Parts: sequence; structure tokens; C-alpha cells
Amino acid sequence: IKMQLYAGFDNLTSQVTRGWIVHDHLGEAKFWGSAQFGYAHSFLEAQSKALLHAMQQIWFKGFTSMIFEGDCQVLNKIIKGSIQDVSMKGLL
Repeated sequence: IKMQLYAGFDNLTSQVTRGWIVHDHLGEAKFWGSAQFGYAHSFLEAQSKALLHAMQQIWFKGFTSMIFEGDCQVLNKIIKGSIQDVSMKGLL
């Protein structure tokens, strides 16, 4: 099972939007969603919040193993530990 997730960040209002879609092993879409998601201080924080919420949604549905796919390379590097960002420590 793989989840692709997306986050949007409005620089003027600091509003975060998010969307996700879950595919099975054959690539067939199984479920999806989108919503506005409060506020963030940066695009990176918006991406982090979108990932956290996506993980919570998956666990709520009973999945214990999932591949997450996003387009924020900086967040991926922070999660993998190849770069440090103290502003994300509490959220991650």
C-alpha cells in the first residue's frame, strides 16, 4: 500500500491545504481525501503537518505498514537524518 500526499501553503494567509490518495499493490486507487488544515509558518511545516495527518489517517484505518510518497525533498532528507532542521524537531 502506498500513499501519495500533497500539501499547499498560502504565503499570504499561512493557510495549509492537503490531499492524499492511497493505492494498492496494483496501483489501483483505494481511497483519498483533501482538506484545509489550519496554519503553518512555512511550506516545510505545511508538508510536515500533512505527513503527520496522513499517518494518523492510515493508522485510524487499521494499516500498520505504509509507503508514503511526497514531493518535498527537504522533508525527506530531514526524516532520513541526512540534514538537520531544529524548527521541525518537535513536529517530527
